[in-house]
Amino acid sequence: MTDDRRLPSTVRDQVARFSAKVSVGLKRPAQKLIGQMLFGILAAKDIKLSNIARSLQEEIRLSKTETRLSRNVKARDIAEPVTQALIHDGEPWIKDDTVLAIDISDIAKQYARKMEYLATVRDGSAQGELTKGYWLLGVVGADVRDDRLTPLLMELYSQKADDFESENTQILSAIDRVRSVVNGRGIWAIDRGGDRGRLLDGLLVRSCRFVVRLVGDRNLRDGRGKVGNSLRMANGVRCSEQVEIVTEDQGVSKRHRLRIGRKSVKLPKREE
Repeated sequence: MTDDRRLPSTVRDQVARFSAKVSVGLKRPAQKLIGQMLFGILAAKDIKLSNIARSLQEEIRLSKTETRLSRNVKARDIAEPVTQALIHDGEPWIKDDTVLAIDISDIAKQYARKMEYLATVRDGSAQGELTKGYWLLGVVGADVRDDRLTPLLMELYSQKADDFESENTQILSAIDRVRSVVNGRGIWAIDRGGDRGRLLDGLLVRSCRFVVRLVGDRNLRDGRGKVGNSLRMANGVRCSEQVEIVTEDQGVSKRHRLRIGRKSVKLPKREE
């Protein structure tokens, strides 16, 4: 039994509706698991399985609840259907100029010893120090005209896993799964590491519109076919446009005036 009184009725309703959306097509035990996990995380304000189990307040021993949840979350046939359902749920909000932001982060497990496929990651909350943990790959849709964020995909992966090929493969797979639903709409954005040759080739082959941050030592071809250093090219661009943006940091808004320029270029071995 779940004690729904621990959350306001509006939140309970939202959890129930969202759970029904992302678990459509799954068997009833899997649907129940997803609903209980979502409720438990919100009620406990924690993602530890023991605290989630405690928040459900079932009329059985706590250890029995925790054992059942632990057994069921290991099911390998749940993650992809939930991911696909999430992408389909967000699809109506993805327009031609929606930013599809790809973000790679991490979950640090520095004290773990026996967790499956535990890998080495750079802890983003500790200035990039190497530690044990897992990588997270997320895709979020962001509308440039308002503050709406549309979650589309979030998956955990490890380079130690048996089926792991490469980080580039993980990213391109995520792009393909989202693209298959949003019908090519959106502008892909990758910050750090987005200028790898494999990713640039993959984005161009897929005819994606994209924005990536270049490392300054990459070579590009200009309109005359001359190959040159990308940083020197950027420094030679005339920035004739001005825009004003507003950023917010801990509740404090700041206005910034930026100057923008553009230049048509090609990768050295491609014609786009």
